[in-house]
Amino acid sequence: MTDTFECPIAEQHGKPFRYCPFKGCGWHEPISPVDGAALIAAERVRQIDMEYFTPEHDAEHTRCQMAVAARGYVYAAVVQVNSGMATNTPTGDGHWPEGWDWKPSPDPIRNLVRAGALIAAEIDRLQRGMPT
Repeated sequence: MTDTFECPIAEQHGKPFRYCPFKGCGWHEPISPVDGAALIAAERVRQIDMEYFTPEHDAEHTRCQMAVAARGYVYAAVVQVNSGMATNTPTGDGHWPEGWDWKPSPDPIRNLVRAGALIAAEIDRLQRGMPT
């Protein structure tokens, strides 16, 4: 799979790149390096456009499952960085939402980017539900 959609926020960060700028991620090759915030923003766009994790979909997760999933990806990255080994399963109770597929990357940065995008989605969901 080598989709080549341009990043919709490219003008904001001034660097052209497509959804996932990680080499070998399965989407495409990197165009240029970007900072963490831009990687997270691009991943969130990819989640919406490619995985169909829209605000309407996110609204169905009313028990902070996206934050729990983010914690699982952060945990995977910590294990990878500290041990030099990938983790194939979330460890400990509550590290992953029940019934969700566990898809860690062998790249700790990729796992942190996924975590950041999930946290952004959770924040957006909570803000949409707050009274104005």
